[in-house]
Amino acid sequence: MDFNKLYINGAWISAKSKDTISVINPSDESVVGVVPNADSEDVKLAINAAKNAKENWQNTPFRVRIKYLYKAMKELKKMSSELNDIVLSELGSPITWTVKVQVNDSIRIFERFINLAQSYEFEKHFGNYILRKEPIGVVLAITPWNYPIYQVVQKVVPALLCGNTVVLKPSSETPITAHYFVEAFNRVGLPNGVLNLVTGSGDELSSHLIKDENVDMISFTGSTSVGKIISMKAGQSFKRLALELGGKSPCIVLEDGDINIACQKVMNSCFLNSGQTCSALSRILVPKSLKNSVIQNIKDNVSKYKPSILQNPDTLVGTLVSKKQKQKVLGMVNDALKEGATLEAGSINSDDNAIFEPILLCVKKDMFIAKNEVFGPVLCLIEYESLEDAINIANDTRYGLSAAVIGSYERAIEVAKKIKSGQVYINNSPSLFEAPFGGYKESGIGREGGLYGFDEFLETKAILNG
Repeated sequence: MDFNKLYINGAWISAKSKDTISVINPSDESVVGVVPNADSEDVKLAINAAKNAKENWQNTPFRVRIKYLYKAMKELKKMSSELNDIVLSELGSPITWTVKVQVNDSIRIFERFINLAQSYEFEKHFGNYILRKEPIGVVLAITPWNYPIYQVVQKVVPALLCGNTVVLKPSSETPITAHYFVEAFNRVGLPNGVLNLVTGSGDELSSHLIKDENVDMISFTGSTSVGKIISMKAGQSFKRLALELGGKSPCIVLEDGDINIACQKVMNSCFLNSGQTCSALSRILVPKSLKNSVIQNIKDNVSKYKPSILQNPDTLVGTLVSKKQKQKVLGMVNDALKEGATLEAGSINSDDNAIFEPILLCVKKDMFIAKNEVFGPVLCLIEYESLEDAINIANDTRYGLSAAVIGSYERAIEVAKKIKSGQVYINNSPSLFEAPFGGYKESGIGREGGLYGFDEFLETKAILNG
């Protein structure tokens, strides 16, 4: 596949822009591929294609839309092996995690959206009015690098099923994965203009996309700082917004909590994917009576998460996405140590590469690192004095994306109700596709996943007929 192409109006075409972006493998700094760095002319072509296609796609019978997406999902499954190789190379993700989570889970979610859509009520009749859910129009989907196919699925699939057309702008760190996703739709003959792909980087490109009057909605996943910029620019024309942003998610361990469950949960959440997960449980809040036991448990197990050869099936953790990301993480850790944090588990590697070993820091609740997102495998342990103190610490950030409570069920549920967070896990509860995902406060606007994932891409209309 030629990655130095854009997908616009049903065809892979050369960009008007002659500028390109080299995609770098963070594990060995080799060039994975080259993609276009699109300009305003390319953006206009993509958005106009989506605009011109939206009426026909909205009027396409739902059963026909379902067929297109089901066929595309099957094509994507056929590409699983190639996707595994690309995600491993673009992201520095180890093979087992790549296969299971990055690729297979993404395709599984794709299929579940298709199945769930068939039970969604796009029209309901009440006594004296009809409630209709209608497509918004042209959706701009801006996706991050940390889950390069999963996040594309979360936005593009429900948007298309609901009858919207889409312009997809993936991260410039991991854009090649998106080429495979779009190629799956190309192979099944999706009508021209329904799905378009624009690659590139920089404020100028994003500004052209966001401000275009023909974009009706923006769905963005990324940092809170960028989300604020998008919100301000999009607000000038009152575009619909769905923002899934940063987090500093707490795990509160109650006095009667199971330490093994707590430590396993936070290490998997904070260390897998090299800590590059917006909902990572990056703070573990413990009472004084459990502090030493928790530290020892993590010390005994942190070596399991040591970065190693990506192709080795036993490797749990790979590299960070880039050396630049490592410098950001390293800078926050060094600042925390200067502020008085102590390194309790793991070791700090300052070498000139993208490898950062998972670590545990003991921090005070008012430290910068205790309240701000690191986006790396850095777990912060904070001691609390009382249950009220624990809840206050959990809520004392600008974020509210995810959380967990470990303890007896009844007490854990009561604590969960007091945490300002879009999701709260109780003990060993697994993640659920059906449950809405999204945040309070500066963690975003809107929800993804399950039936709620459709609501974001629909307008609500009441027809009064009484």
